[in-house]
Amino acid sequence: MRYAEYHDTNSNSSKGIKRIFHYICYYWYCFLLRRISAVTGFQIALHTCGKGLTIWHWGDIIINPAARIGDNCTLYPGVLIGHKNPGGGAAKIGNNCFIASGVKIIGNIIIGDNVTIAPNTVVFKDVPSNSIIAGNPAVIIKQNGQKVHIPLL
Repeated sequence: MRYAEYHDTNSNSSKGIKRIFHYICYYWYCFLLRRISAVTGFQIALHTCGKGLTIWHWGDIIINPAARIGDNCTLYPGVLIGHKNPGGGAAKIGNNCFIASGVKIIGNIIIGDNVTIAPNTVVFKDVPSNSIIAGNPAVIIKQNGQKVHIPLL
């Protein structure tokens, strides 16, 4: 994925033979990405994830092309980041987030920095930074180091 992103970015800024080289490499890496995605179950569009993305196990991970994930985030299998309506917006996730297995993040929402989302949580409302959320529907169980029980608004 990162190689395809690199060549996609450089194909637009290069000229001449370098541009052709980057186009060829871009299409080659996109082809490989599709093949690997079919085997691993990952469906992650280009330019959606920041640096330091960590995926711990094979399994279904689906990220909408409109979604944006910050730096140093961790994903486990069964994660879905999608939209509510066709063509609608998808989530914007901050830096240093941990998203456990089975989490569903749906809609055009904003998830702050340093957020931990517990397994099998369904999120469809904005989440403030520095919090831990769990449940279906999601509630904040810890915020800024203090135990709380706040429904998402």
